[in-house]
Amino acid sequence: HAQLVFIPDTDLRDWLNYNIPGIVDGAGYMDTAHPGIPSFTYGTLLLSSSIDDLSALQYLTGLTVFLIDFDPGSNPPSAMAFPPQVTRLTVRYFAGTTLPPLPAATANFTCMFSSTLTSLPTFPSTLDTLWLMQIPVPSIPSLPERMWGVDISTLTSLTDLTGILPDTLDSRLYISECPLLASLGQLPTHFGPDAEWGLALNGLTSLQSIPAFPPGVEELSLSDLPLIAQLPVLPDSLTSLYLSGLPLITCIPTLPTTMMDLSYWGDPGMCVPNINPGMTSTIPLCGFFNTFNCPYYQPSFAGTVYHDANGNSVRDTGEQGVANATVTVNPGGTLLGTDINGFYTLASDTGTHTLTATVNSPYVTSVSPTSRTVVLQTINDADSLNDFGAVLQPNIQDLSANLTAFTPARNGFVQHLQLTYTNAGTIPMDGDVEFSFDSDMVWSSSNPAPDAINGNVATWDFTNLVLNEQRSIQVFLITTGAVPIGTPVEHTVVAGPVATDQTQADNTSIWSDVVVGSFDPNDKTLVPDEMTTAEVAAGEHLTYTIRFQNTGTYQADRVIITDTLSSDLQWNSMQLLASSHTCTWLIHDGTLRFTFDPIALPDSTSDEPGSHGFVTFSMLPDAGLVSGAQIGNTANIFFDFNAPVITNEALFAVVDPMSVVDHTSAGFRIWPNPTSDVLNIECADTRTRHCSIIDVTGRPVMHLDLSAEQNRIDLIHLASGSYVLRVDDGTTWPIIKH
Repeated sequence: HAQLVFIPDTDLRDWLNYNIPGIVDGAGYMDTAHPGIPSFTYGTLLLSSSIDDLSALQYLTGLTVFLIDFDPGSNPPSAMAFPPQVTRLTVRYFAGTTLPPLPAATANFTCMFSSTLTSLPTFPSTLDTLWLMQIPVPSIPSLPERMWGVDISTLTSLTDLTGILPDTLDSRLYISECPLLASLGQLPTHFGPDAEWGLALNGLTSLQSIPAFPPGVEELSLSDLPLIAQLPVLPDSLTSLYLSGLPLITCIPTLPTTMMDLSYWGDPGMCVPNINPGMTSTIPLCGFFNTFNCPYYQPSFAGTVYHDANGNSVRDTGEQGVANATVTVNPGGTLLGTDINGFYTLASDTGTHTLTATVNSPYVTSVSPTSRTVVLQTINDADSLNDFGAVLQPNIQDLSANLTAFTPARNGFVQHLQLTYTNAGTIPMDGDVEFSFDSDMVWSSSNPAPDAINGNVATWDFTNLVLNEQRSIQVFLITTGAVPIGTPVEHTVVAGPVATDQTQADNTSIWSDVVVGSFDPNDKTLVPDEMTTAEVAAGEHLTYTIRFQNTGTYQADRVIITDTLSSDLQWNSMQLLASSHTCTWLIHDGTLRFTFDPIALPDSTSDEPGSHGFVTFSMLPDAGLVSGAQIGNTANIFFDFNAPVITNEALFAVVDPMSVVDHTSAGFRIWPNPTSDVLNIECADTRTRHCSIIDVTGRPVMHLDLSAEQNRIDLIHLASGSYVLRVDDGTTWPIIKH
């Protein structure tokens, strides 16, 4: 018998009659027992206007696949029910806030483009596939324990998926463009054997951590996750990994042996710890020089260079480490220095490495063993038993002193200096440090306070300065505003006793410069800036100082300085002389790197005096350099992960004063050179030449336009020292000002 239901909307009547002819009569009544209902199994309802009552859909018991598209501008229906036997249901552009209950047999549910929807109905246990897109619900109901696939995209109000996701997925899990999603909870614990589609987490800009990846997943895509700083261990089943937009990731986990495809869109800024044979990768392989604190890449070796007091080649209790010794690593010729305790360590590449140790002291009689062999077979191997014992001549007294300025002498400001003294001998020492400061400066304070101060001489006593021990004194002087800019300034520090010292020349350190009005806090200086060929051949050292200041808005936790070295320097003569904070150094592929980690360097606004730092080191120039040779160096200073601050060029020149008077090859004649006041420059013609005079820090101190054949340049205002005349065609000539 017919069971009639009135259908008020004519569009719905037409749709029903189109799909099941005769189901709605001329008066608008639907026969719910119509024999055509079981045959109507696949239906698509595209609404072009508002329909208030959709409850008649519940009588379409034959439908198993149903798609309903609402008019984007329509009003939500006041009554609605889904066909009861539907297994595959799609709802788009729904204008209401709540959907009716899902049919109990629903296995595949898609809901998208519904901008007013604020909640979803409970999901039936039969649900196998879910696709949600562009709906503003703040949460979604819990999903069944096992499903085929889940796609969640552009849910702009979703904040948490804790306890929601299924335990097992057979195909895929895609979660993307959910800007407020801060927690995933736990990802599925397993991906089924047909999970070729994999896992994708994209555009989750509030997500701060990723839970463990599920076993069984074969493809993984991670992109636009700006707060993620570390990735979980990759599953053994993974074959493909696609990455993009991960600014905090510096290295990725160890790749499983199944991995064959690794891609990164954009500049990766990261490294990969291993690459499988035959695989493709757009990410560079990790090595010790591009890996910082990578928990997945840890092949390393370590050891200590120590004072072998009894010569038995074993480090016994009480035997002290040797600071600033040099360990050479081959192949590659990498050099690294020991710290204040004689310890060294290096994260290296896998393979076989040969280590040798040298001690920068003339009092070493032997180092044992002569070499060590380290074999790192895997990326997690570590060998820390690589000690070297240095036997020293007994009873040698040798103190050394170093004087470094954090800041220049600047009229009206405080100058900060560090006095460093070191026991370079072989017995503990008592003595004193005497600091003579320029008479144009006024004493402010020091840490520690001096034991005595008499006029412009301050003295500190010390006791029990043990082998290789280095101590420092911080001194603050005031340059009054009455001191003119350009006034020469000179300070001297002496570590004594001097009379019984084995090497008296390094007991004294002199700092000299001129008073300035302003300065660059990140710079590189060099002393001396020129030598004769005889001085170079005799083995005179070049002493470099790199100064830096944190001018940012927050404390810097790490500072790294890199300096590409000239091949005209003897890299193996590297000596670390002093530093403001504890640091380590190494030379790899011609690049010298200092690492201050941790440093906790305050910003200049919070603590201006404490925001400065420096490192001072020395090297020998190549003994075969000839007159006219030049060595230029600049440093790159990295504060945490910021772009580097690049210093000026520190320029060294080999000068023979008797050979630089006449420069006919450049169309110049320059005289007198050296000069105390006036420099004459004779040009071959009247063509205008743009020239600069450069000081030892690389700064131009004069700009000249030479357009006459005879040019007279007044240098009376320049401080004594070495300069370089640079012509616009690139030619440079050394100048000495007395």
